[in-house]
Amino acid sequence: MSSQNGKNNLSLLAIFAHPDDEAIMTGGTLAFYARRGVEVNLLCATRGEWGTISCESLASRENLAEVREQELRHSCSILGVNLLGFLDCPDGKVNETTWCETEEKIVRYIRKTRPQVVITFGPDGLYWHPDHIATGSITTLAFESAGDADRFGNQREENLEPFQPDKLYYAVYPDFLMRQMAASVLKENKSAQLWGFSAETFGVPANQITTMLNIEETLSEKMNAIRAHQTQFAANNIFSLINEEDARHFLSREFFRLAKPEAAFGDLKTGLFAEELFDTNTRFEKNETIS
Repeated sequence: MSSQNGKNNLSLLAIFAHPDDEAIMTGGTLAFYARRGVEVNLLCATRGEWGTISCESLASRENLAEVREQELRHSCSILGVNLLGFLDCPDGKVNETTWCETEEKIVRYIRKTRPQVVITFGPDGLYWHPDHIATGSITTLAFESAGDADRFGNQREENLEPFQPDKLYYAVYPDFLMRQMAASVLKENKSAQLWGFSAETFGVPANQITTMLNIEETLSEKMNAIRAHQTQFAANNIFSLINEEDARHFLSREFFRLAKPEAAFGDLKTGLFAEELFDTNTRFEKNETIS
């Protein structure tokens, strides 16, 4: 896919569990870097075949995997994702797969796409979702294994040489964000909900966040990508109901924890690559609260 500034030599790989995770967690970030010529690729662990079905006219249980894959492909086209792959894990049972086999698939993808930056779920899984947690855990193992010549050495027969990405990020929400967003939407829509989950379960303490990216310029792509996943967002879902003002206030920044190499919390970084490579248009003062 083309970008407004043409290709460069940078690559980013996002690895999530279900169709729609990419848009909710990092839609603005993926679009932001795709615009700047970074090759943006995505691995999805499952096809979300046991997810909710917002309207029976959109899909049935029998064809939901196919429908959700098409929704994900639409989302990727909106965000500028170059290459989409699947790990073919069963939805709801990522943790029950043979971890070594899943790790090997991720390592193969890393060695194939050679990203400087890898993004996945952190140990919190956004709201302690088992598939999210397992996907993040296996990706963390694969991040280290990809650069180890002794791990999955048979991949050299496919001309896949060891490759060590520079950085591993966990995509996160600060723990107040979903609570505040839900409260704002509920003022006008008392029936608003989050797939039945409590907003209190979402997010991590702010002191676990190392990086904040201003994605206001790609917020429209993020929202359009979220809404491409029609089967997942019923009419009363908060992401369906949120108005433009609230979306701009609550969703125009995306948050990360730099996991490898480990970074202590301090002044927030404003980009996932070397900051001088991009104008992220983000300003953060030491006395400002993330909110």
